[in-house]
Amino acid sequence: MLVNIVYGQFSEDAQKFIRESEPLFKKIALVVDGAFQKMMSSFYVGNVKPKGVDIQMFKTKEEAVGWLKG
Repeated sequence: MLVNIVYGQFSEDAQKFIRESEPLFKKIALVVDGAFQKMMSSFYVGNVKPKGVDIQMFKTKEEAVGWLKG
């Protein structure tokens, strides 16, 4: 799953979807740009991360997609 939060943050619906989708995803790549998005993503990963799902942050979509395919 690729999540681009460069222009915003996680809505409550997005958070709920990711939490409840644990069996559907093994990896979630977050595209972040800037300190605020990175801070929000770090908080999310630390507090709302689904168990058994690897979540990584990237600055570009290309990096994120490469990791997801790897």
